[in-house]
This record gives sequence, structure tokens and C-alpha cells, in this order.
Amino acid sequence: MVCGWAATAQADISLVLGLYPTERPRHMVQAIRPSLDALEQAMERQLGENVSIRTQILSDYFVALEQVLYGSVDFARLGPVSYVLGKKSDSGIELLAMENEKGSVVFEGVIAVRESSDISDVAQLPGRSFAFVSERSTLGRYFAQAYLAQVGVHAQDLEGYDYLGNHEAVGLAVGAGRYDAGALNRRIFDKLTARGVQLRAIASFRNVTRAWVARSGLQPHVREALRQALLGLDDPQVLKALGFNGFLPGDDARYDKTRKVIAQNALFFSEHQQDD
Repeated sequence: MVCGWAATAQADISLVLGLYPTERPRHMVQAIRPSLDALEQAMERQLGENVSIRTQILSDYFVALEQVLYGSVDFARLGPVSYVLGKKSDSGIELLAMENEKGSVVFEGVIAVRESSDISDVAQLPGRSFAFVSERSTLGRYFAQAYLAQVGVHAQDLEGYDYLGNHEAVGLAVGAGRYDAGALNRRIFDKLTARGVQLRAIASFRNVTRAWVARSGLQPHVREALRQALLGLDDPQVLKALGFNGFLPGDDARYDKTRKVIAQNALFFSEHQQDD
């Protein structure tokens, strides 16, 4: 889905923002547009040129990263795993900013069950079905699987598991009883429960926020104007629609834990170690 073709045709600087769906694409496009309008205005003041930004909703985490690497989008919102893998593939990818979650670059994920479920603790998950977000999802796969392995629940202990594509899909599937439990972003969990989806959190874990990155080769003056525009985004109404509290300076070292979790992911799929 692509928005803003007419405006782009008239612009001196045309940028494409790539987003993968964390919830329904139509909702994301509506939520992001006010912030893009603000970014355009801020960049125009800095550069003295017309700026237009259009949104391209990409099918999933894999495609979002590919489009950054191919240069098909100029900047993108990437999950920590996608950022880490992308930076490893192309060191020219530039970390512009990190999402500000209530003054921090850390936010929460939850393991949720249906409100009426008899499950009250992760220790009861063996023999049950589980929904993860995506094979490339930081919170909805890697950090959730690391948490489960840490508390002694491994892949072979589950009745079965699937990757459903986005956080909202996981919450809806668990709320409908199609899976016994699932991992999702706390913000999406809160939105779904506010809509009446019958969910209950039984555990939580913390994760670093998403990275906003520029493709390799984006003109330096445009890249820096975009960075400053992101960091200066502070309109309360715009931020409310965006769903988080703006942006904080990017720090690649904050993703070192993500690198460690990726390297240790095989532990979730390993056989239990037998006591001597």
C-alpha cells in the first residue's frame, strides 16, 4: 500500500518510509500520517526545499529489511533484530533514532492467555499451544523464546507453536482461544484489551525499542535533516497518534543484548540437559 503519490510528484526531495505491519495496515497509515506531515515541515525549514514523504507498507519483517538493503525505501522503522542483521549485512545503514517509550529506549512485552484460561504461570505452558509474532520479530520471537528457555520451557515442551505475522494477530488469536498463549507488545496488548479482547498477561519481559534507520547512500544533508526532524518531533497530538513518545538519539550499543539473544536462540530449540 502506497500513499501520497500526488504530493510526491511536486516535491524537490521525495522520500519513502518503509513500515512492516505490527497491526492492521490501514490503522498504521492513518496513525503515521500526522507525524510524516510534521517531519516534512521540519525538514523543509532546515533544507529550504520542498519535502514529501510517502509510506510504503511492506508485507513483513523480512521484506522491510530487504527493501532497506536494496535501497527501495529511504528510511524505515525496523525491529531490533532486523536492525542488527541489516547492519551486519550493510554497515552503511545509519541508525537515525530510537523510539522513546516514556523517556526510555526500553519497552515491555507480555506473554498473554485468554482471560478465562486456567493458565496462571508460564510453568503451566508445557503441553499447550503458543503463538509467536514472526520469525524475525525481536520481542515476539527472540526475546519471548529467550524468556521461555530461561524459565525452563523449550520448543519440544509445547504442544505446538506458530508464527502469525504481527502482534495484533497474536493477541486476537489468543483472545479467541485458537492458541493457549502468545507473546506480544504490551502496547498492542493494552489496545486490544481496551477494545474488549479477552486477554490476561501472565508474564512480562523487557526489550529495547525499535530503530529508525536510513538506507546506505542517502545524501548526508538529507539524512541529517531527517534525523533532526525525528528528534524534534514533540507535538502531543502527533505523538498520541503515533503510539509512542517520540524519539531519542540512536545508540548502536543498546542493541548488543539483541545480538546476544540472537546468538543464543538455539537454546530454546535444544533438548533439555540431563542432570549428571
